[in-house]
Amino acid sequence: MTVLAKTAILYIEDDAGIAYLVRKRLETYGYLIELADSGRKGLDKYDASIHDLVIADYQLPDMDGCQIIRELKEKNNFTPIIMLTGAGNEKIVIEAFKLGVADYLVKDVNQVFLELLPNITESALFTKNLVKKNESQQKELEYYAKELEERNKELQKLAQHDALTGLANRAVFHEALQGAIARAHRNSQNMALLLIDLDGFKSINDTYGHQAGDLFLKEISARFKSILRESDHIARIGGDEFAVILEDLHDPQDAAIVANKLLASMRQPITVENQEVKITVSIGIDSYPSCGQDAVQLIKNADAALYLAKKEGKNACQFFTPELNRQTMELAELEKDLSGALKRGEMYLHFQPKFNMAASRIIGAEALIRWTHPEKGNVGPNIFIPIAERSPLIQEIGIWVLKTACRQGHAWQKEGLAPLLISVNVSPQQLKEKDFAEKVFNILESCKFPPESLELEITETSLLKNIDRCRDTLKRLRKKGIKISVDDFGTGYSSIAHLRQLPVDILKIDKSLIRHIATDVDEAAIASAVIDLAHNINLEVAAEGVETAEQLKFLQSRNCDALQGFFLGRPMPVNDFAKAMKKKKAA
Repeated sequence: MTVLAKTAILYIEDDAGIAYLVRKRLETYGYLIELADSGRKGLDKYDASIHDLVIADYQLPDMDGCQIIRELKEKNNFTPIIMLTGAGNEKIVIEAFKLGVADYLVKDVNQVFLELLPNITESALFTKNLVKKNESQQKELEYYAKELEERNKELQKLAQHDALTGLANRAVFHEALQGAIARAHRNSQNMALLLIDLDGFKSINDTYGHQAGDLFLKEISARFKSILRESDHIARIGGDEFAVILEDLHDPQDAAIVANKLLASMRQPITVENQEVKITVSIGIDSYPSCGQDAVQLIKNADAALYLAKKEGKNACQFFTPELNRQTMELAELEKDLSGALKRGEMYLHFQPKFNMAASRIIGAEALIRWTHPEKGNVGPNIFIPIAERSPLIQEIGIWVLKTACRQGHAWQKEGLAPLLISVNVSPQQLKEKDFAEKVFNILESCKFPPESLELEITETSLLKNIDRCRDTLKRLRKKGIKISVDDFGTGYSSIAHLRQLPVDILKIDKSLIRHIATDVDEAAIASAVIDLAHNINLEVAAEGVETAEQLKFLQSRNCDALQGFFLGRPMPVNDFAKAMKKKKAA
């Protein structure tokens, strides 16, 4: 693209961030940019003998784009004007063209308009020079008008489609859903909505990088599209979320046939950086008119079904049902009750013992939160912890668990029980807090609990999601003497070598990796390799979920440093745990 020297552009924009991006983009092509942050300032700065073109935002604090166009045209009718809009409002565009605007661009969130702006600018200047040269060259103008029309069509396509996958975007999806419901109502037909979420996709981005993640999404989109009918609608509505609209169904259950095909399409691995990677998806389904009666209800119901599919193990599809609606209502009630559970004294801790390799001595205890609801009785942590993690409640609960566990650890030390390593689970939300380390230090000081007696268990997936931020926080915690444990190792996509980037002390093998070690040769080999590799990089290894004598014997033979599970000791109240400690001490 060629640019005439000293081509001057007046840019009127009140958003400093957008103004900076546009200015930098155009300056790389040799344009001289003069900025104004309001319509009036822009009009005052405009000089027909200096400015070759004007770019103006439609929505300014003191006037709208149409007013700017009118006043600029009064000053000089030949200076081309490009209008930038925050949304593709057809009425605004039509009015702007009527007033004589040269072109327009939508400031989309993906910033596609920055790529298109130089060409649009050149085209506008070209048109200006062409008109000034020879207004009679009608054919050339008609040709340019056709090119402009094609470009506008392309802009329209970009506004309606996801730039990465080429699928419809969220806005188009909502319009398509409204239309599908209207047609189903008019023709007395069934239709269904499928919400699809990739299981653990964030870990792929963190492990292989966002460029590889983008290739992954393109491949998945192509697979999904190849399965669907021409009449079906598919859209990418979020980072790793998709939506499918199925119309003209003989029976709502027919949606399960399509869902199972989508699930099956993920069985074939995808090659990322010369490695074959598998991923699964979870799908939530709702249908019209049997359940959801409008777009809002359909989306809400399908989302509830998707949540259940993930909760029950992922890699599955789940229909919304009246029973699920009841469960959703119950969860909403639980969330409401959970907000005041700590203040009402309904929560308490149980402690599960951790044993040394010989399983003859208790060396630590994992603090596990419990909730007794005044009406519903005991509510499992597998139910209320996910609820808490979807709200700021998890920070409050996490701090309470840490403080209560440290106080209890100090009390046991005062009783003369052997020094124990107290383990506390840390949620991903807590780890994101900038002052998390300071909060831990303050609690240790207030509870008079030594840092070297505290172990913080952080899940493998939360470490991967926040690896850069984690590194500094974990270094500060370890410097104080606090031990860092990688919990649930084996459930994510990391390798032991990957963990060498992080300051950690203990690798805690997830129970899924040792469930069949006594009967499955392959799983036994994997567990042995994990233990050996961890020891080779000076990590201690703990195994959770020890439920049989055979598992215990296998782990002991592989020199697993710490053991935990129902076979050795279940989570127990404070007094029962103290009795177990004294019993072991006496033995």
